[in-house]
Amino acid sequence: MTNEQKWLLEQMHQEGYRDIKIIGVYAYFVNPDFIENGGNFKVRDHTPRIPCRVLGLSPKTEKYSIASLLGIVEWDKVPVDTPIYIETPYGRLRRYFADYKEERVLFFL
Repeated sequence: MTNEQKWLLEQMHQEGYRDIKIIGVYAYFVNPDFIENGGNFKVRDHTPRIPCRVLGLSPKTEKYSIASLLGIVEWDKVPVDTPIYIETPYGRLRRYFADYKEERVLFFL
């Protein structure tokens, strides 16, 4: 991924777009606040789109997560008991994910 592609995805993520839906050769940015019809994505005139080749995405894949493309962990979607590693002054320790509250990751042994 080039710096320009990464920059564009970061900007779209900051604007609230979380997914990219591929229709034909275009990548449409999906904001979960604008999902209609019981969870179905509908293209409107104002829906941001860009050719897949500009982002380096394959038109054969239906949907991409912007966070996964950028390497961002969406902690609110991580299941409880998922093994995680934490960095401490004593080294790297293996723990298990418990919850995500107030922008803090909670874990247990």
